[in-house]
Order: sequence, then C-alpha cells, then structure tokens
Amino acid sequence: MAAPDEVADVTAPPGGFRTARRLRMMVLVAAAPLLAWIAVSLTASWFWAGELASHWTLHAAVLLVPVAILLRRDRLPGGVVMLAIVLGALPQFRAAWQARAPLPGAESRTLTVTHANIYYRNRTVATQLPAVARCTDDLLVLVESGPEDEASLRGDPRWPHQQWSYGKPLDDGTISGVALCSRLPLAGVELRRDEDLPVIDARVAQGGRVLRIVVVHPKSPQLPSRQRMRDRGLASIARSVAGSLAPVIVIGDINCSPASPAWHRLCAEGSLRPAAGPLPATWPSWFGPAGIAIDHVLAGGGAAIGDLRAFPVQGSDHRGISARIGF
Repeated sequence: MAAPDEVADVTAPPGGFRTARRLRMMVLVAAAPLLAWIAVSLTASWFWAGELASHWTLHAAVLLVPVAILLRRDRLPGGVVMLAIVLGALPQFRAAWQARAPLPGAESRTLTVTHANIYYRNRTVATQLPAVARCTDDLLVLVESGPEDEASLRGDPRWPHQQWSYGKPLDDGTISGVALCSRLPLAGVELRRDEDLPVIDARVAQGGRVLRIVVVHPKSPQLPSRQRMRDRGLASIARSVAGSLAPVIVIGDINCSPASPAWHRLCAEGSLRPAAGPLPATWPSWFGPAGIAIDHVLAGGGAAIGDLRAFPVQGSDHRGISARIGF
C-alpha cells in the first residue's frame, strides 16, 4: 500500500506540467501582436492599416514558426497559429506566381541601368557616393535627388544626356526630385507631375530600336491621405503605359511591395511585369536582404529584364538596384 505522501504526488499536477503550461501561455500572449498584424493585413484591399501591414506578413509568419512548434500539442491555439502562418505567407506565394518579364534574348538590344533612392537628407552628394562613383551603366536613375546632386553630375562624361525634375519644396525647404542620366541621347522627353511628384518620361534609341523609360516616385503611404495620393499616382502611371506597343520600363521607388494589392493593380492595369526570380529587398537598408522590395524595374510592351540585383547606397535608407534591359 502506497504511503500518503506518495498518493499526493500522483494526484497533484506535476510541477513540470504547470511550468510548461505557463510557458505556452506566455508564448501565446507574446505572439498576439504578430497574430493581430496578420489579421489586420486581411483588410489590405480596403483599409489603410491593412495595406501597410500586408508588406510585412511574411516576416510575421516566419516569427510565428517557433510559436507553432511550441504549441503543437495544443489543438486550438496551435491551429490558430498555423492558420496565421499560412495567411501571412499567402501574399508572397501570390507574388511568386505572378507573370514575369522575359530575360533579354540573343537578338535583343540591351542597356544597363542603375537606380538609387539616394535620400533627400543624405549629406553626401551624388558623385561622391561610391555606388554612383563606380557606376558604368548606360542609364543612371536617381530618386530623392536635389540641386546639389544635379550640380555634381552635370557635365559628367559618363552620362552627357540628363533630365532632372523636382517636386514642390518640402516643409523644411528641402527640394527633392528625380533624375535620368543617359549615355545615349534622350528623345521625346516629357516632364510632368503626378500628385505633385515629378515624373520623367523619355525615350532612348539603340541599334534602330527605341526604349521608353518612365522614372517615378509615388508618395509613401504612411498616412491614409498619402496612401490615396500614392494610389492615384500609381493609377496615372498605369494609364500612361497601358497597351504600349513599344518596349517600356517603369523604374523608381514605387513605395509598394509585391505583397500589396496596390502592386497587383499597377501591374494589371499597366500591363507591367517584374523581373523573373525573387525581387531584391531594398527598404529599409539596414535590414539588408530581410527587408521588403519597394524599389522596382517593371517591363511592358515586350521589354525584358535580366541580372537584377541590389546594392548598398551610402547614407540612404534604401538599397539601390541594377539591371540589364532588353528591347
């Protein structure tokens, strides 16, 4: 017959079990913000906060994987976490199956292009940035560039043909704009504003073929009003290039990632396609490859994209991108 103290040990909940249960509850509570983030992202097509959340759902899903492992024996909470992981990964799966631009073929004329958001508060002017100083590409596209950057690049023999365009001065008086610098002559240049932000629309010829280049920088969507301005800007860009019979590329800091509904609207309405393969993360720069892709080269009208890669830009919160364009 067991001693009384032995019976008590059998009937009382083991201390290790209680500790494990408390640990699982703490893990679930800690995971609540990630679960809420993914839940909010489901409203991305109609709610401003949902659209912002949609860019980061894959990150939330990855962070939830250890939580799912810890809660694998708890059917209800474990199932909820697993569902959240699936929902968080779905936008990336959708983007992965999106139609992509072809690679440049053997018969294509090709141009190389470098794009960089150099950051309007960057203390280093464009020519002194290592990414620009070392650049030998046919085209250089700059975003958030200012008059000091223009002065430093004017007369640069690498790109004798240049177009610079600026938006309205910011509240602190800073002037920021976009630039297209080319080794080859630019023709049919149109400078316009979409939602008060500058757009450069130009053409370059090589070997009897013409490539249209549209440099853009829509509003960043930190506030609902700015998101609406960005979406109107993206719609204007899409209208301007939709159905283009000539090869065209849209390049710039587009301020939306492939996880966003706004991205898919732009591509669908503008008949635009991103480069094949994973799109390199460009923002924020300190996240490196773990960031999100918001700087893009998109192709339409039969244009092709190859050799897309990202690189650091000194003093900027964005990484730059370079690519080879076929047309």
